[in-house]
Amino acid sequence: MEPRAAAAAAVFLWTFLMLALGRLGPWPIPRGAASLAGGLVTALVLGIGAGVIDLQVIALLAGLMVLAGLAEAAGLFAGLRRRLLRLPPWLALWASLVLMAATSALLLNDAAVVVLVPFLLPALRALGVRLVPAVALLAVAANLGSLLTPFGNPQNAVLAAHAGLTSLDFLRAQGLLVAAGLALLGLACRVVGRRLEPPAPPPPVAEPRGRPWLVACILGFLALALIAPGLLGLGGAALLCASVAWMGLRLRLRQAADDAAWRGLDGNVLALFVGLYLLTAGLGAWFPSTRLPLSALDTPGPALLATVTLANVVGNVPAILTFVRLDGAWTAAHGMFLVTASTLGGTLFLTGSAASLIAADQARKLGVEVRFGTFLQHALWALPLLVAGAWLTW
Repeated sequence: MEPRAAAAAAVFLWTFLMLALGRLGPWPIPRGAASLAGGLVTALVLGIGAGVIDLQVIALLAGLMVLAGLAEAAGLFAGLRRRLLRLPPWLALWASLVLMAATSALLLNDAAVVVLVPFLLPALRALGVRLVPAVALLAVAANLGSLLTPFGNPQNAVLAAHAGLTSLDFLRAQGLLVAAGLALLGLACRVVGRRLEPPAPPPPVAEPRGRPWLVACILGFLALALIAPGLLGLGGAALLCASVAWMGLRLRLRQAADDAAWRGLDGNVLALFVGLYLLTAGLGAWFPSTRLPLSALDTPGPALLATVTLANVVGNVPAILTFVRLDGAWTAAHGMFLVTASTLGGTLFLTGSAASLIAADQARKLGVEVRFGTFLQHALWALPLLVAGAWLTW
């Protein structure tokens, strides 16, 4: 390996170590800043240009984050918190997971996690649900629900564009798996609900204001994504609908709409993804395709092992970007399998999915520290889904 490639490899491994640790002693590590710093150093060392960043995916993230932020301000889930507080703890947790999965399918798992983790955790805390298992299960649910649509997560968007997969392809291939996964997570909630913590005071409940307008804008995005995805691209459609939603809500909410849009637009998450694009663009320098012929992965066992390993070492989005760069034809031929294997495989470890990292960061803001080992313990519920889903989609 030449010196520049060795330096880039060292930066890559150090960056992902920082993402895994999340803190150095008493000091938390901003994961977005760590990713972006590593990506910029990689770009400088290897001479990588900004063209490696998929602006459609970044725009999709930004637009759906704004929509998700506006959903809280408009009281889209206003009645939900009241209903959650009336349920038994395990059932409230399961209802939260179903909501997370559905929102992830419609509004991108990363955007859903940004808004719903701080929204749901105070209600679950008021019911005495242990929050570390709850955060891990919410991350699993976010990844599970994201399987349903090409805009459910960033790696789906990459694979859908690269392999020509449509929204109906995703629903046909992943619908049964997601339904089975939600049933399995119900069992996980029963297990978590057997041991509770002292309940906290219930959180305040916002009143709905402007819900019909926001619902119309979300439906507009879904119509563009399902009927004419090539017209503006998923990113362009998300930005357009987010802008229209903000303008309409601002007439009613005024400054609250501005604040909600900025809260939803999480710069830490966007920095994380820009950094990941730059970091993975350097992989070709130290893992050239001649060293990793993907034709050797033409049986499901080795392909699953390689995908899960890579997804959990570097993250599921970088794993898919790596496969695309190493062998675009193989990646396109196995697009739906890679959707399942990278999404559920990357769910097992805290660093395997950006949604999991974001969930941990959002929980940290509420004083809940999610560690690597405890996350793995509760995310293992995704393992049987991973094996079944990989077999079904190969």
